[in-house]
Amino acid sequence: MGGEIRTYLVGRRNSSVQCDIAIPESETSVSRKHLELTVTATGRCYIVHVHPQNTTQVQGRDGAWVPISQDYVELDSPLMLGRYQTTARQLLAMLQQPAHR
Repeated sequence: MGGEIRTYLVGRRNSSVQCDIAIPESETSVSRKHLELTVTATGRCYIVHVHPQNTTQVQGRDGAWVPISQDYVELDSPLMLGRYQTTARQLLAMLQQPAHR
């Protein structure tokens, strides 16, 4: 639906915390509650890092990784959750995948 703001909890798959977007359990550098990814009504992506450890970083135009606590990111900007590299687009695509049981 257009015009909605959606927020998703992103974290490492586990039995105690239900995440909307679950990173594989083997990615131990990703926190169980790592970040919130909000998609605005206009399609912009806003990230809020919610865990005090296991940083979230975005790759700048110069190639350097920059820690972020909250900021807008482009869909295809490289992101590092702990040591797990991804993009907002890739995270959102994980919403479509069924949970592994």
